[in-house]
Amino acid sequence: MNAQKHYTLYILALGVTALLIWLSNTYLSLSKNLSIIIGINAAALLFMGFDKARSETGKFRIPEKMLFIWAIAGGTIGIFLGSQIFNHKTRKASFNFILFLIFAIQVFLFRKMGFSIH
Repeated sequence: MNAQKHYTLYILALGVTALLIWLSNTYLSLSKNLSIIIGINAAALLFMGFDKARSETGKFRIPEKMLFIWAIAGGTIGIFLGSQIFNHKTRKASFNFILFLIFAIQVFLFRKMGFSIH
């Protein structure tokens, strides 16, 4: 995939994430932190479904790098759920190891910082 398609995909991903954060904050009356977590994870789950559909049709795919960026941004649970729901990347040991590592680091950092979703 050329660089132009990557940038378009990144901008679209940011837009979808921002929309989901806004919707969860506005219509579900959730705290700002919880809205951000839900928005990022919902977008990550959608990206996994989109990538699975693309993998079956042979069209351009979402790069793993982008999936890891979304996981690092807080979407680890969405990536994991998407993997299980869409049966996507479940056998790829390196992907799952990196995803677990990101999750472990996030849990450690969130606990260390006293992060709360209340």
